[in-house]
Amino acid sequence: MINIRKHKRTFYFHSKTDDVFQIEVIKNLKELPLMLKDKVINDIRQITIKAWGDPKDAVEKWVSFSEIIITVKLKNELHGFSLAGNIEENVIFFPATIILPESHNKGLAKVMWVTIIKFFLEKRIRKYNFRIWEYFSQIYIVFLTPNPTLYEIISKRIDLVPSINGRLASAMELSIAEKAARICSPGFKFNTSTFVNEKVDIEHPELIYKTENIPWASDPRINNFFENHLKLSKQEGNNFVIVGKLPFLLG
Repeated sequence: MINIRKHKRTFYFHSKTDDVFQIEVIKNLKELPLMLKDKVINDIRQITIKAWGDPKDAVEKWVSFSEIIITVKLKNELHGFSLAGNIEENVIFFPATIILPESHNKGLAKVMWVTIIKFFLEKRIRKYNFRIWEYFSQIYIVFLTPNPTLYEIISKRIDLVPSINGRLASAMELSIAEKAARICSPGFKFNTSTFVNEKVDIEHPELIYKTENIPWASDPRINNFFENHLKLSKQEGNNFVIVGKLPFLLG
């Protein structure tokens, strides 16, 4: 019988708005008992519906790609989650990060992503038995999103492509983006010049932002970049495949 305690831990996060969120970390998703895995799937389905729209079968795909999930609660009510797994040894893939609109701009995306990245770095340390040269080899993240705000949050700490500053992607970054696009959305066109996964949300139309619900960033350059490439206001269902190189220190 699996000891569920070894899969879960909880801590608390005091947001910049003085809310106290309960952060629950569930790891080794593929080893979870069926009842607990079903609960995880149901929880993230319900919060996705509440925050965005009906994800249909996308939730099962997100979980199948993932090794760890972070959930956040306020007063025992779910307010967000983030999932992640490895698609290569040195690539952390985030299939979904969703936060209720009323909990945006509270630092939740940052605390979830930092917690997840630390989990994979600690796993890497254990694997290489503290061989420092292996630990500090380049680590990448990759995620698919039409969300300008999420891009803005992550880009403050991690160098991302596609870049609003015009930085060209390396061959490694392009390879990672192509692999993530193939895994998540086989059969859809990935534009290697713009890093746009074209019309990928057509299969899940409720996940296409309505014009009034687009989570615009505070930086107008990011908003223009997303609108020009993804045509968010036209609701075409396009996503960016975004790749970033992790700095050695996260803050």
